[in-house]
Amino acid sequence: MKKIMQTKEDLKNQLDDQLNLLQVLADSYDRGNEIVSKSIATSIRVLVHDTDNSHSLLSLLGIKEQKFTDTAIPLTVCLERLTGSYCALAGLVVGGRNKYIPNYDDTSSRSISFTEYWEGVIFVDKDHNTFSRKDIVLSLANQDGGAHVDPKMDINYKKLAKENSLGWKKSINGRSWVDVNGSVSAAIRQIGHEILRTIKADYPIKKAELVPGETLIGGVQIEDLGLDDREIYKKVGRNEKCPCGSDLKYKKCHGR
Repeated sequence: MKKIMQTKEDLKNQLDDQLNLLQVLADSYDRGNEIVSKSIATSIRVLVHDTDNSHSLLSLLGIKEQKFTDTAIPLTVCLERLTGSYCALAGLVVGGRNKYIPNYDDTSSRSISFTEYWEGVIFVDKDHNTFSRKDIVLSLANQDGGAHVDPKMDINYKKLAKENSLGWKKSINGRSWVDVNGSVSAAIRQIGHEILRTIKADYPIKKAELVPGETLIGGVQIEDLGLDDREIYKKVGRNEKCPCGSDLKYKKCHGR
């Protein structure tokens, strides 16, 4: 089949189409159609993911070097001391729906390089498996029905997306407990929000919509500190290196 190179103008039109598609999918998710998270993941892949054999749309246009909007709640607990799990891009609504929802613009944001954005940790499950934006976008797009269904699926992704490896549960009528799932789809929606915030200048500010009685819990991190650990921390000067091994000064780590 004979092919012809697309012009820069063609590629800009493709970018407009992809951003409009991503916004349509995001709006559909917000109306309750959470299944479109599969298509959101595929759209994100088209926009930003490069391989040896294919180039992302942002790379083709030479704009991937710009800073990306990061809305993740920072991981402040050392992994070896983390008790439980960590979810950076989605919050858990309690007191009503008891489900995961995207953080939208309810958290602070910063601008970071694409590599830091794409490969930084956004999930830590209760078994201390870590996941980046790249991990969940590509797993959903390439294995879990976004653009392809693979007969084999990454085992840790499956535990996160299907088996509640974050470990949060909700009560049914105050008598029994069931898993709270949906963290991956909510995080994918938030990544779509970040991409739109990064590239689409007129993308509107969005806040989570809660009903009376609901509370949004985000980025829960519980640190396991024994008595001996507490005594060690008390003796550290604020400008000394933190005993946790982070290589940061105490005042910028556990002394905050």
